[in-house]
Amino acid sequence: MGRKRRLLGTLAVGAVVVPPVAAWVVKQRVPEVGDATSDEVTLVAVYEGRQSTSHARALRRMRLECWYGGLDVDLRAATLDPAGGDIVVRSVFGGVRIVVPDTWRVDVRSRPLFGGIDDDTEGEPGGPVLTVDATAVFGGIQVTSRPVGSSWAGRAWPTSVEGLPSPPEPLTTPTEPAAAATAPEPGTPADAATKPRTRARRGAKKPADLAEAEREAADLAAAETTEPAEPA
Repeated sequence: MGRKRRLLGTLAVGAVVVPPVAAWVVKQRVPEVGDATSDEVTLVAVYEGRQSTSHARALRRMRLECWYGGLDVDLRAATLDPAGGDIVVRSVFGGVRIVVPDTWRVDVRSRPLFGGIDDDTEGEPGGPVLTVDATAVFGGIQVTSRPVGSSWAGRAWPTSVEGLPSPPEPLTTPTEPAAAATAPEPGTPADAATKPRTRARRGAKKPADLAEAEREAADLAAAETTEPAEPA
């Protein structure tokens, strides 16, 4: 049991330490070759993001190394060699996108290891073939013929295209109308109209007619209960 734990610990440490060290070795040992017009190109992206556009007249060979970074290669302005071309791409904890013309025939040979490789090209029959040898280790590689930014992701909602629905109206919180100001009655202070009405305090003076009615009722009740005195 102890040996298994030591073995698992060694593998875990190796998985954490070895890839960054290998990335540093690749950056030091793999030199970049060619430029935007070269037919043979080597691009390295280690701990960084890079974009490259090729204008090659007869693209034959390309090597792409991407470790802990991102690499975007645009080949739409390049011309493929009549005999075909090869691209060797390796992505380790990184992402690579290769954009090719929609007329190119592409043959992707995938070797993913806890990664993903996507190819959505179609091409036209009869032309030269671009062979892509792709290896993705905890990374992703995409080979596409769609122009950069052609997807609908991130676009605003279309409002002027016929047949498409309009964007939803923004939700608003209804507000209550302000209470109308009442004019103060004659003889009252100016701020009396704005003050809320309060209950009458206990013991407040009653109306005169009500008080008089109560007194008459009390007198009538007293007269009925009092008997007249007998004569002497």
